Amino acid sequence: MAREPQFVFEYLKQVESLAQDVLSDRRDIIELNKKRDKNREASRAVKKIENKEKPAWLCCGNLFINFTQQQANYLLEKDQKSYDEQIAKLHNGLKTKVNKLYEAENKPELKGYDLIPISQEEKQSLFDLVSKK
Repeated sequence: MAREPQFVFEYLKQVESLAQDVLSDRRDIIELNKKRDKNREASRAVKKIENKEKPAWLCCGNLFINFTQQQANYLLEKDQKSYDEQIAKLHNGLKTKVNKLYEAENKPELKGYDLIPISQEEKQSLFDLVSKK
């Protein structure tokens, strides 16, 4: 059964658009991870400074700014949390986009891709349950 060229073109356009969204999110996650790693390195370097009175210089864009170590640690931790939130948001969105892509390609849905780790409370409950026996 031959399909109409317009239908095939629209289908391929849709699949390509979904694939592009997935690749774009993956690239964004990689870039944010690189920034987060640099931020972690800077935070560690500031914490290693032995003289607590010595100011810390941070690069903000094209500008170096002089901060106290406490201020620098606060700003770096705030940035770290921001990067973590952005990455988590992209990961959650990526899961739905990958499922949409697989659905458009008529592939089976990925099994175990949407697993969520157990919390500390759940972990403790399991240990308590096992230790009672």
